[in-house]
Amino acid sequence: MPIIALDEADATCGGKALGLGLLSRSGFNVPNGFVVVGDLDALALGAVVDRLDAPMAVRSSGLLEDSATASFAGQLQTVLGVVGSAEAAAAILACGRSGTADRVRAYAARAGAATPPRVPVVVQRLVAAEVAGVVVTQDPRTGLDDVVIEAAWGLGGSVVDGQVVPDRFTVSALGAVEGSVGSKATRLDWRDGELIRSAVPPRERRRAALTDAQIREIARTAREAHGALGCPLDIEWAISGDTLWLLQGRPITTASSPPGSPAARPASIVLVSGVGCSPGRVNGVARVVHGLDEFTRVRPGDVLVCRTTDPAWTPLFSVVSAFVTEKRATMAHTSSPDLLTLHALRLKGFAETVVLADRFGLDAGATQEVLQDYAAKGWVTSSSFGDLSGWSLTEAGRRVNEDQLAHELDGVGSREELAHVHDAFLPYNATVTAACSAAQLSPSSVTYERVREQLTDVTPALMALEADLTARLTRFAGYHRRFNVALFRADDDPRWLTATELDSCHRVWFELHEDLIATLGITR
Repeated sequence: MPIIALDEADATCGGKALGLGLLSRSGFNVPNGFVVVGDLDALALGAVVDRLDAPMAVRSSGLLEDSATASFAGQLQTVLGVVGSAEAAAAILACGRSGTADRVRAYAARAGAATPPRVPVVVQRLVAAEVAGVVVTQDPRTGLDDVVIEAAWGLGGSVVDGQVVPDRFTVSALGAVEGSVGSKATRLDWRDGELIRSAVPPRERRRAALTDAQIREIARTAREAHGALGCPLDIEWAISGDTLWLLQGRPITTASSPPGSPAARPASIVLVSGVGCSPGRVNGVARVVHGLDEFTRVRPGDVLVCRTTDPAWTPLFSVVSAFVTEKRATMAHTSSPDLLTLHALRLKGFAETVVLADRFGLDAGATQEVLQDYAAKGWVTSSSFGDLSGWSLTEAGRRVNEDQLAHELDGVGSREELAHVHDAFLPYNATVTAACSAAQLSPSSVTYERVREQLTDVTPALMALEADLTARLTRFAGYHRRFNVALFRADDDPRWLTATELDSCHRVWFELHEDLIATLGITR
């Protein structure tokens, strides 16, 4: 039984092991482990398991698995929480023989590949993650070099297997972060020597699983891994303590449609819309399937609609033309950079160019040119106060921005819808205003805790409001994530509740209020 150290794995060890070996040799944090190629040798296995001395994750590593043309994602077997050489031997046999399963043979046949009777197997130390998920270094919906991160509490299986609705963050090439907080109803953890799935407390469900610093660290590390391996990657990651671990790294097997490719004829009436996870357009009958016992209802060319999928659904993928699994916010009208530059200044009040550009993910150089042009027109002015310098909006600029917003809103045709959102916003605005005023007028640990609870209770409503707003205008994205980040930071520093010099809960809520009334042309 050849046993190869994971950091020495090559192509003979299968796609998954090769990817991990390349990442390890490139200096990334990859959990220690080894690859089993061929028949089992109990004595040799016992020796390497003893050296590992930790609970293990055992995964298949087929020769074509995690390749550039076929990922085999979720097709072959994985066993988590393996302890001792006896359990390891059983898990290795199960994973090694999983290549003979019917679903794997069907997947391989569609990929034009053969399935050997036994595949190599990766054995690694199991990372007891506090938070984990996946990250891709190229947005499969657009083909742009945006990093897309999904995260949830506990081990990453909850995200990979579709057990929860994770948080989702997008980091643009310019470093702008946008995202939404998922429900994260349950979590899977390695605790007291076993895998335990438990309910996530309501407050933790509403809180972002990642801090802004962690989001940026994951995005930076993913881009570095992309550079090291020379292709866009789909990476499974985990955070334990202060360490970010890379658990898998496979080439992305979807790519955006080339410019000019034929598109399906658009429907005359749009019934529902959402965010795609891979490119392409098709026409077909929408077929809602609730479970495995309804597979016989599916016809060739149908658009499969279901709650989620797992490997058992694989046979349908060669039959249907597309599948829909998770409802997300609608992608809608995107505002022009000229409008966003003036609008960012209205929301911020006084700010440097880089702050204004970052507010909506604009290019700082281009934003500076727009501001200089606007200064010549008398719409903005530049000033300095001691060590501070920046831009501010003139009355003429304010009127121009209001005209821009009105023209945009009428062009989108969503004035009535946004007015309804504003009406729904007002009761929550009263709650947040009162809570923040209490924190400012009676600062104490008791007040801060009560205010945190009140603001936490508002976060589900904020998520729903943002979803309704971004369904019409994408520039409303990000308020919910920023609010949650501020709430998280307020646990250690109560200034994050109300401080105006920070991106605090009060500051974020004030900006949303200003954004709404400016868009609707309402006078305070």
